[in-house]
Amino acid sequence: MKINIGNVITEEQRKDLFVFEVKTMEGDADDYHEFEMFANKDELKKVKKLIRYLKVLEKSYPNGKGGYDGFDELDFFEEWFEDDWYSYEGIIDSFESWKLFFYDENGIKHSVSYELSQKDRDKIDSYPAITY
Repeated sequence: MKINIGNVITEEQRKDLFVFEVKTMEGDADDYHEFEMFANKDELKKVKKLIRYLKVLEKSYPNGKGGYDGFDELDFFEEWFEDDWYSYEGIIDSFESWKLFFYDENGIKHSVSYELSQKDRDKIDSYPAITY
């Protein structure tokens, strides 16, 4: 057997970029899906908004959601998440978890922490907790 090493494959290096890694669950843990959302380092309003929205998803569906139920109670879902969120035959995945990272000017990945203001907590609390 002869093994040949091909051309260099380069991936676009992430720099000065916030990356949200979102995990969803299909059905009763039939499968898990992941997608990423991005914001440049100068888009802090977008980063803050996504943090709030993801916190709302955590709060609003603590036990997942019903199979054919959507996220109709969340006025931001369609605009911010629907294009990336996995669905199969009309069943939309449940929210599972999320993580936030930042890639610096050298492409080095960093964890990100945040502190919610009282105003942020009030906005998050304004959404209902929905249990099934």
